[in-house]
Formats: sequence, structure tokens, C-alpha cells
Amino acid sequence: MVMQVRELLAEEIHRVSWALLDQGHYRESMINAILCLFDMIREETGLQDDGASLVGKAFSVDNPRIILSDLQSESGKNIQKGIIQILQGYFQAYRNVGSHSLRVSVDKKEALSVLIGVSRLYEKILHAEKAIFLRHDGVYFNSDDETHRYIRFYDDGIVISVSTFSEGAHSDILNWFNRENAEDFKHFSIGAYEVSERTINFHTESSAGRVNYTAIIRPNTLHIKSESLINGHKSDADYEFISWERARS
Repeated sequence: MVMQVRELLAEEIHRVSWALLDQGHYRESMINAILCLFDMIREETGLQDDGASLVGKAFSVDNPRIILSDLQSESGKNIQKGIIQILQGYFQAYRNVGSHSLRVSVDKKEALSVLIGVSRLYEKILHAEKAIFLRHDGVYFNSDDETHRYIRFYDDGIVISVSTFSEGAHSDILNWFNRENAEDFKHFSIGAYEVSERTINFHTESSAGRVNYTAIIRPNTLHIKSESLINGHKSDADYEFISWERARS
């Protein structure tokens, strides 16, 4: 019976919750599962909201980042709306109340039911269709044998880029790759971008000169063509998206 229950849990839910459940920490195991689910939604969408705000933006019927059903049909819209309500219900009924008061009591049966329900949602959302959009919660990365290139887009239309010749951990860029450090032009290039459907036109400039870019947005990648006005160099390459969360891990 124990193995049957364990097999119903998503791998990540099992990782963060099972040991707590097994030790009798039912409330904590349940809260961990819900936090894990909402962390995954943020990772998949690039949104930094929480609770009802996160769910509303991620699964919006009009402009969703995660698509769980056929939104061209009324029944599909109802499914999407229903998932929103379920997620908001889990957050409000368990995560919010459970994390704000020690008086909330949870038994093993209730904790297991939440873990199993959250696991089903976790798997459904993880494998759902994702909208294609430009992400701001990390960097786009490309490398060859000698050069490592990073491009970061801000949601207000600013873009920065840098090329390095040293291969460090992606987590290292968290400390220095930001627009504040780019403004002196000593290390980075900084510029502006515009998005039209799935195409991005942008440029960056440094003290050396300007580089023009055109990019096609794909799921978690950008296909970028660039032309340097400094030396005439042209490139055509894919850049992989690396979220800040992934860079830290």
C-alpha cells in the first residue's frame, strides 16, 4: 500500500514532502508540496507573483502562459478556469492558513490527499503546452570553444549583453550581470529592444560601437542573427534560456 501511494506522487513532490510525512510532520509535508507546485509554475512561466496573482496570470484564458485545454472552445475555457479555481483553493485553504498559524491541525489522511492532488496538478502543468514568450527572469546563453555570450532582457525595453572568455558557473553571473554595472560601458553593452509577435529587434552599444540583432522567440531559446557595426562580423546562432533559479542550483 505504501509503495502504491508513493507511486502517485510526482517526483519533486515526493522529494520535498515524503520524508516529512513519514516522520509525522503532516502539516509541513503538505505546505512543502504546495510551495513546490507554485515554484514550478513560476519556473515555467517566468512570473514572480504568488498565490492568486500568479495563478491568474499563468492560466489566464485570454493571455495564458500555460495552456491546459482547447481555449477556442467554451468547454476548454471552463477547464482552464476550473484549474485556476483549484489552484487558488489549494493556496488559500492549505498554504496560506497552514503557514500562518500553528493552530492548524492536519492528520496523515488529509496530508496524503493533498500530496496526491498536488502531484496530479504538478504533472499536468509540467507537461502542458506553454506559450512562447520572451523571458525576463534569467539570461539567454550561447558559447563556442572560446567565447561565452550572455544576453539579458528587462521588461521595460532595456537589454544588456556581454561576452567572456572564461568558463565559470552560470551562478557567477548573478553577482555582476545587471544593468547597473552595464551603464559605464566598461564591461557590457547596453541597448533597447522591441517585440513584434515572436520577433525581437534590438541593438546594444559599448564604447567600442554598436551591434544590431534580430531574434525569433522559441520555447526557452532565441534564434539570433547579429551584425557588428564595429568590425562587420555576422553571426547566426541559438541562445538557450537559463533562469535565475536554474543558475542558482
